[in-house]
Amino acid sequence: MNHIKKEIKEKFKNGDILTRLIFINVGIFIAVSIILVCFKLFNLSGDWLTYLMFPASLHRFIITPWTILTYMFIHSGLIHLLFNMVTLYWFGQLFLNHCTQKDLMGIYLLGGISGALFYLLCFNIFPVFANSVFSSYVCGASAAVMAIVVAVGTIDPERVVRLLFIDIKVKWIALTMVLLSFIEIAGNNAGGEITHLGGALVGFLYGYQLQRGNNITKGISSIIDKIVDFFSFSKKTKINVKHNQTRNESDYDYNYRKKQENDRIDQILDKIKRSGYDSLSEDEKKQLFTKK
Repeated sequence: MNHIKKEIKEKFKNGDILTRLIFINVGIFIAVSIILVCFKLFNLSGDWLTYLMFPASLHRFIITPWTILTYMFIHSGLIHLLFNMVTLYWFGQLFLNHCTQKDLMGIYLLGGISGALFYLLCFNIFPVFANSVFSSYVCGASAAVMAIVVAVGTIDPERVVRLLFIDIKVKWIALTMVLLSFIEIAGNNAGGEITHLGGALVGFLYGYQLQRGNNITKGISSIIDKIVDFFSFSKKTKINVKHNQTRNESDYDYNYRKKQENDRIDQILDKIKRSGYDSLSEDEKKQLFTKK
């Protein structure tokens, strides 16, 4: 058991932001499921979960403002979680072919926030939701994931991927998902589909602006950096004072750069194992013996 715990901890610590997002979502799902089972066994109410889900009521949102973040890490069931995590992993990797890990985290959060606000707006504007606005909540990473899907479809629309033995362009996958969400508003999960569209809007804006040299995630990325730096301040001063005096980058950027360097070293070592040291280029030899 300790071995499994240690392995999970190491994978999370050494993993990229995509891996960490998946770990966080899965971990929270397991924790919430265990608590719900315990409440069920003792015949206790599970209403506490609504304090983590995003409400359609503006009044309720004002009382529980943290739900605009927590809701995107809460899932209603295993299938809901699996679909979101598989899609996140698949399109997250495509996203990282063009953008940074910091951008991935930024678009994930912006997509989730946009989805929640769009859901709140629609439920308080359209008459069809008037009778359910005070009892409706939404949860899940779907809006955040949709933002990433549409961002990839906007940035690299002609990329071809294999889906169920069929080669298809990414732009058609993204467009199909958006259209299905719009059509399904007439179904039983109108709130969820509306959040998808809110996330899709941010994904499109991100891709559109990025192609014009603008990055809409800069603001939220800066906030994330400040939060990370704040919580790691004491650790930095105790363990790495000399190092922090010589570098002008956030912990997030530093850890990402070191991860990339380590991955490159691993690739070089694998090449040596396969073909010998003499197969290395001069640049690879320098990377192997130069410590930054």
